Amino acid sequence: MDSVNTSAWREPKAIISLVGIILLAGIVTVAIIRDRIVNQPQWQVNVTGQGKIFYQPDTAEVVIGLQVDRAYSAELAMKQLSDKMDKIVAAVKAADVPAEDIITQNFSLYPQYDYRDGVQ
Repeated sequence: MDSVNTSAWREPKAIISLVGIILLAGIVTVAIIRDRIVNQPQWQVNVTGQGKIFYQPDTAEVVIGLQVDRAYSAELAMKQLSDKMDKIVAAVKAADVPAEDIITQNFSLYPQYDYRDGVQ
C-alpha cells in the first residue's frame, strides 16, 4: 500500500497541483502582509487654503543710458551730457520723485579716436 501512495505523489499532475496550492497560499499571504505594511493607518489632517494679498508697490527702478558722440573735447562732452541729464532729472522730479531717491549709478568717459590712413 505504501508503494501505491508514493507513486501517486510522483505523478506530474499531483506535483503541479501541490506546487500551485503552495504558490497561491504564498501569494495571498504576501499580499495580505504587504497591504498591512504599505498602507499603515496614518493619523494626519490635510488642510488646503488660498490667500490673496493686495499692496501698492513703493519702489521702481528705471535705468537710463545717455551717450554723447563726436564732442571736440572731454569738457564739451561733459557739458552736453550734463544738459541732457538735467532735463531727465527735472522730468523725474516733476513726477513727484524726491531728489534723494534719484541716484547716478555709473559714469564713464572714453576718448574716441579717428584713424585715417593708419594715422591718428
